[in-house]
Amino acid sequence: TGPNMEVDTLDISSIRDTRTGRYARLPKDPKIREVLGFGGPDTRLEEKLMTVVAGPDPVNTTFLNFMAVQDDTVKVWSEELFKLAMNILAQNASRNTFLRKAYTKLKLQVNQDGRIPVKNILK
Repeated sequence: TGPNMEVDTLDISSIRDTRTGRYARLPKDPKIREVLGFGGPDTRLEEKLMTVVAGPDPVNTTFLNFMAVQDDTVKVWSEELFKLAMNILAQNASRNTFLRKAYTKLKLQVNQDGRIPVKNILK
């Protein structure tokens, strides 16, 4: 959720790459870096970072940063997430599967009354 408390979902089929270690993108905001502990006594924080590159095409991408508690956890998550995203069977799914994914995404974005706002349908 962002500052406006709206839920945002990421379709696994839009993931282009997962990066860890020195290839992960470090946060540029100094406040976020301070919260995560960069510049402190533990200099191996880069090993705990994972960057997920996602987007509808290779040009229009977004970078999402995640931080794990342990180094090996981030490596496992990165490898498995990339395997799921690049699965050829998931990329060539049937129309029913894509309709079910769209329906599920809409159902996850209901308001307090349990209704789907029109702005979410238009997205």
